[in-house]
Amino acid sequence: MRELFLIEQNNVIQYADIAVSQLQETLESSEGLFWLDVEQMTDEDAAFLLEFKEFRAHPLSVKACREAAGRPYLAEFPEQVFMIFHIQEEIGATPTRLGLFLTPDYLITVHSTPLGFLQEVKDRIQQDYLLMRSTGFAMALILQAMTDHLEPLIDQLDADIDAIESDLSQLADQHDIQIIVEKKHRLANLLQILSPQCEMVHDIWTQGNLPLQPETIIQIRDVYHRLKYLVETLSLYEERLSDLRLSAATGTALQLNTSIGRLSTISAVFLPVISLAALLGINERLIGLDPPVALGLAAVLSILTGGIVAMMARGK
Repeated sequence: MRELFLIEQNNVIQYADIAVSQLQETLESSEGLFWLDVEQMTDEDAAFLLEFKEFRAHPLSVKACREAAGRPYLAEFPEQVFMIFHIQEEIGATPTRLGLFLTPDYLITVHSTPLGFLQEVKDRIQQDYLLMRSTGFAMALILQAMTDHLEPLIDQLDADIDAIESDLSQLADQHDIQIIVEKKHRLANLLQILSPQCEMVHDIWTQGNLPLQPETIIQIRDVYHRLKYLVETLSLYEERLSDLRLSAATGTALQLNTSIGRLSTISAVFLPVISLAALLGINERLIGLDPPVALGLAAVLSILTGGIVAMMARGK
C-alpha cells in the first residue's frame, strides 16, 4: 500500500492507497515537497524506486528495505541519504525494519507492517502543513514519535524487574532463574537494537552534508539525548537482572545445602540403630548383648545423637 502526502500552496494533499501509475503522474506534475509511505513493498514498488528519475534509489538500499534481518545503519549517496531503523513494537516481538530515504525534496519510508507512531505523524501533518515545512523536519517528527513509542516499553521492563525482585524476597527456585534469564535475553536484544540506532541518530545531526535546517538539528539532537538515556537505563536494568540471577542462584544453593543438612541429621540419628542392627544380624553373641538390651542401647544412642546434632544445629 502506498500513501502520498504532497505539500502544495500551503496545503497538505493526501493520496491514500495510490497506484504506481498515478503516483508517477502526480509527482511529475508537482513541484512541492512530498512524503511517500510504502507498506509491504512489492516488486512494482521496488522498480519504481529504482527507475523513477526523481528517486534513482541505490539498489542496495532497496534490497535492504526488503530484507528481514540486519543491523540499523546509515548510508550516504550523492543525491540522498538512506537509513534503516529497527522498530520494537513489543518486548520480545520481532522488530520491524523501517527504511527511510531523505533528500531536500522528498521523504520516503518503507516498512512491512503497520506502524502506529507513523500514523500519528501523518495525522499531525494533515492538521498542520507547517510540520512538513522541510523533509528533514518531517523525518525529525518520525524519530521523535519512534522514541515516544519506546519509552512505555522501557517502563514496562522496569515494572517487570520490580516484580521479580519482589518475588525473590521469598525462596527462589529454578523457575525464578529461568524467568530472569528470559528477561535478560529480551533486554539484551532491545539494547542491541537501540545502541547502534542511538549512534546513527548522532551521526544524522553531526554530519554536515545532510539537508537539515538548524531547527531540525535541535529536534534530532533531542531525540539523540533521549535515546542515549534509554540505552543507559537498559544497561542499568541489565546489571539489575545479573544481580538478581546471582541472588536467585545463591538462594537455590542455600536451599540445597539446607536439604542436605537435614538428610545428614536424619542419617546421624539412625546411624547407631543401623550399626547395631548390622552387628546383630551377623552374630548377636559377638557383642555380648541380648537383643532386647542391644535395641535399648541403640535407642538411647539415637536419642543422644539426635540431641547433640540438634544442639549443634541451634548453635549455628
